[in-house]
Amino acid sequence: MGSSGINAEYMGSSGINAEYIAEYMGSSGINAEYMGSSVTTQSTWEAVSLGGGTGSGLGTLLLLKIRDAYPDRLTKTYSVYPSPKVSDTVVEPYNAILATHQLLENADQTYVIDNEALYSISVNLLKEDHPTYSFLNYMI
Repeated sequence: MGSSGINAEYMGSSGINAEYIAEYMGSSGINAEYMGSSVTTQSTWEAVSLGGGTGSGLGTLLLLKIRDAYPDRLTKTYSVYPSPKVSDTVVEPYNAILATHQLLENADQTYVIDNEALYSISVNLLKEDHPTYSFLNYMI
């Protein structure tokens, strides 16, 4: 497994191969037989962190591909926005701003989750001294 949890065959020389993933979505992951049937899927949803390059870039690309392939389906996202107190990268606000434009264009509903508020809830209410990212993801 790669660092982002994606098998090495999905990775290109410069990172994640988005075209391969989009092709995979069309052939087996989100296929037309499943999405096109009138008795099954009415909407799709995506949970994405907008601070990192994978979440903001690949997440919005997948959202765009879903919107292009299935314009009659509702799309919603659960988007975690970065916070300066929890952030470990300088470019997180920049990534979030670029991804926000894509969310406005391609998502029917977006639920905004503040990373700092999530951290504060885990420390103050749930009494976690040092919450991990996996614990914060579990809370969502």
